[in-house]
Amino acid sequence: MRRALPFIVIAVIVAGCAARPDLDLRRVELRDAYRGYIDNVLLDGRYSRATQQALALEPAAQGDITADARLDALWRSRRLDETARLFATAELALERAQQTERKDPAAARGWYLLAAWRAYQLLYTPQGARLSPLDLRMHLAQAFLSAATGGYVMLRTGVPEQRFAASVERAGATQFAVSVDAYQLYEAGHYDEYQLAWSMAAPELRTRYTRDGVGVPLVGIRNNAHEYPIDRYYPPEGIGAPVTGVLRFRAPDAADAPVATDLALYDARRHAQICVAQRGYPLAADFTMPYAALLNRAHLSQWSLDALLDFRHGEAHRGIFMLEPYRPDKIVVLMVHGFWSSPVIWRELSNDVLGDPALRERYQVWHYLYPTGVPFWEAARRFRADLDGAVAEVAPGGVIHPLILVAHSMGGLLAKSAAVDTGTRLWDAALRVPPERLDLDARERDELRDSLIFSHRPYIGRIVFLGVPQHGAAEADSTLASFGKRLISLPTTVLQTLATRLRQGDVVSDFSAWLASRGTPSAVDSLSPQSPVTRAFAALPVDASIPFHSIIGVKENGRDGPGDGWVSYASAHLDGAASELTLPVGHSQFDQPAPLAEVYRILRLHADAELGADPSSPRPACEIAPH
Repeated sequence: MRRALPFIVIAVIVAGCAARPDLDLRRVELRDAYRGYIDNVLLDGRYSRATQQALALEPAAQGDITADARLDALWRSRRLDETARLFATAELALERAQQTERKDPAAARGWYLLAAWRAYQLLYTPQGARLSPLDLRMHLAQAFLSAATGGYVMLRTGVPEQRFAASVERAGATQFAVSVDAYQLYEAGHYDEYQLAWSMAAPELRTRYTRDGVGVPLVGIRNNAHEYPIDRYYPPEGIGAPVTGVLRFRAPDAADAPVATDLALYDARRHAQICVAQRGYPLAADFTMPYAALLNRAHLSQWSLDALLDFRHGEAHRGIFMLEPYRPDKIVVLMVHGFWSSPVIWRELSNDVLGDPALRERYQVWHYLYPTGVPFWEAARRFRADLDGAVAEVAPGGVIHPLILVAHSMGGLLAKSAAVDTGTRLWDAALRVPPERLDLDARERDELRDSLIFSHRPYIGRIVFLGVPQHGAAEADSTLASFGKRLISLPTTVLQTLATRLRQGDVVSDFSAWLASRGTPSAVDSLSPQSPVTRAFAALPVDASIPFHSIIGVKENGRDGPGDGWVSYASAHLDGAASELTLPVGHSQFDQPAPLAEVYRILRLHADAELGADPSSPRPACEIAPH
């Protein structure tokens, strides 16, 4: 037995070795496997698989050494090919920049440039990218370049005196001589602040419109200081624009020379492509966040109630507002909100027009903001005057593509007023004597005449009505409406004119008697189907040169038959429409996908009629600005 014991021990050892695998192989969840596949320093601080491999293959980059030494070891490695060295050092330099940004912004600028330069060398050469489009490193290198560009731009623009000055930056032994593209600054360098579009989100908007490409999307914001006459037509909260930051590099001629670096800021609305390394590429952009940032500043939902109850508050902000500088090659779509509302109701439509390529290239968005407590004929008088002023400002020669008006609820009555010829029909419905026989001063007489006698505007090309009480709203005669109107504060000028008019015995008419029975007239009163002026206005035909479309909600039965809960189908219907669509939506639901789909159809129809079905193709980017 003793002689057999050594053999037994050897047999056990051999059996154990044979049972143990040469390599441990584990199963992982597919979700974890995919996460490991896309890991990189931008996601969770862990290096990408490619960089981990580079570190494992280069002995000099291992061990307890400084970040700078590890970067240098990777760059000088003979074990790695140039593509692997460029990729790994781009990721490590990006990490270095993020780590030093807070405590040493000047150093971080250099590291961001080094990360961008390494990634740029992978992506942009006159022969194209060094990497296959199917290589995961291709997509990660694009992300590294965009993130590094964004970090550098934010550090530069955060200090106004350094924002656009030429500079020399350093990262380790590499220097960068940075210049700023002066021509592009004319378009996109005049904003008071810049924010990374990536760092913003607007979850209440259904769609976020972006364009993949070169550069980092920014939001440029300029405070409206009303320095120029045109500024009265921009939102008082400020002006937002999609800006894109781009870095271009040129390799140095000598080993100790700095890398020539060009920083450019582009207005993404004007540039779809740019030239990089003698090749054309799409320009990255975010078209939603500038509009979202503007809405976030405006607080219009609260304004709509304040403006309804207090005319003076609303009147102080009344006007037409452009969401971008006027361009004569694009059609204006003017959106007019309704009673107790504001341009917030147009946020989905505005975002779609500003973001969708087919609409963005052909339309520019204007909003009309007005206090909604006054009678619609008074609000309409102001609307026509404001619209005339805006058109004269942007097109002093009178040459402008015919506007398309998109209007909701009471706003549709304002829009219709710009598309009809009244003659004396409204005046005759309101008064029994001509204007010259009224005992009013010149201002009051003109104000009254302009409210009741007017003609269509020749620059109006089409109107879309959404839930518009063309024949009044029966709900305006309800007890609840009567109570609510008592809370509305009206302008003194209107009150004085009405009071003076009613005191003149020979002026008494059905309308003046109706006014006397209602007390101080408000928007609610003016929407009553019992108003003689409302009935006369409803009977006015839209000018034959202006096609119009009706989108009508039919969701429930109201006081006057089926409708959207406030406006009946019978009231919203208008003879002569180019199209009429009924949908199961309520009065406040015209921003839903189904109604907006019809609006988009009409917008495309109008653009095709005015601009042609095939928009002209832009010139190749490298013919415009070779670099």
